[in-house]
Amino acid sequence: MMTIDLSALQGLKDGSPEWEAARAKLIRDYIETCPKERQLDLMEFQSFLEEARSTMTSAEFLTYLQQRLIENLQNLDDQLRYLVSTVNGPPGSQPKP
Repeated sequence: MMTIDLSALQGLKDGSPEWEAARAKLIRDYIETCPKERQLDLMEFQSFLEEARSTMTSAEFLTYLQQRLIENLQNLDDQLRYLVSTVNGPPGSQPKP
């Protein structure tokens, strides 16, 4: 996994065109280190994030991301519980060998 060096953002005014350009380059550089078969999905996801980010304040965007993360974790928990129930049967039943 690539280490992301954020030093390119130091000394730049947050939100300035220079900061945004450096930020975009960091993201592009990271995506380019990912497997080729994942890069299109990652670029599309980044585009989705950029669109959401452009319509919100930083605080709103962070809250939005936090809410999506919580939803995704809850969905994952539901999926794992379902998988466990298909292997073990209903609560209180004996696990299958």
